[in-house]
Amino acid sequence: MNIGNMRLFISVYETQSIARTSKEMFLSRQAVSKRIASIESELGAPLFTRVVGGTGGGIVPTQAGQDVYRSLKSIVAAYDEMLESIPSAGAKTETLRVAVEFYDMRTLNVEKLFEFERETRGRVAVDVKYCTNDDCYYRLINNQADVAIANEPLLRQSEFLSYNLCVSDAVVMIGATNPLASKESLGLDDLAKQKALGIIGCEWTSRFIDEAFAGYGLSFKVENASFSTDSLVSLLLDGRGYHIAPEVFARGFDESSGIVVKTLTSFLPPFKLALSVYEKRPFKLYVDEFVKWFLANTDSILSDESGAFSENERDEA
Repeated sequence: MNIGNMRLFISVYETQSIARTSKEMFLSRQAVSKRIASIESELGAPLFTRVVGGTGGGIVPTQAGQDVYRSLKSIVAAYDEMLESIPSAGAKTETLRVAVEFYDMRTLNVEKLFEFERETRGRVAVDVKYCTNDDCYYRLINNQADVAIANEPLLRQSEFLSYNLCVSDAVVMIGATNPLASKESLGLDDLAKQKALGIIGCEWTSRFIDEAFAGYGLSFKVENASFSTDSLVSLLLDGRGYHIAPEVFARGFDESSGIVVKTLTSFLPPFKLALSVYEKRPFKLYVDEFVKWFLANTDSILSDESGAFSENERDEA
């Protein structure tokens, strides 16, 4: 039995709740249940019984569960004490790979992420890579990133756990010479007359917006012709079309840039920033430690103008 399963068992025992353990350890309820079943199979005895009724039921430990808890509690305490006694200079340094969607470079105080290195006394080194939406997704499922900070709906699938961080309204970015720039605000019918300019590797964003247009009975024409924000801006300045982006990202472009930012009179779903992990990832204790640390320090990690959710909204998506 590895140390991660020991901690999971202790959490289930102390909370007497699969649901609470799933939140504490950033796993789905199904994953917690499977790991408890695996521990029971390994030890050859049932460790919990389910209680039905009352205020919603729960689980209680069997006699074997109580005995295992006392043993594992002392083992984990001894393990943690051992870690504390090891000089950090001689400890192995693990690398925490963080994929950040490029839209969110202005939403985060990225330098704050490196404070986690100090929290672990040098046990963990933080490596940040800026990616597109789609790349964040593929890095997670291909074990090329441990966590991603990206648009939440992209990762709203059963194999991901996402924790909402902040929200930003969708706005339109256009070049100052674009005929649409003279309008006070824009509707989707205005946009349907031009092409949307996208960034290669952000095809998911295009699909997301396409669904919103379809809801209004309009056609969304997109041209993913850019490889970076710089090339995107060049196309906008040439009057090639428009770009839909989070308001917090577009805020970084003032009049001197030649880019005009317009609000939308038609509703588009807002961009939601989330911290996400891939549930099928190999178990790494420091990844769980980072998620817990990040959620506890969200207010200082997000920029002052990011529009953070209140604490009770940072639940599992």
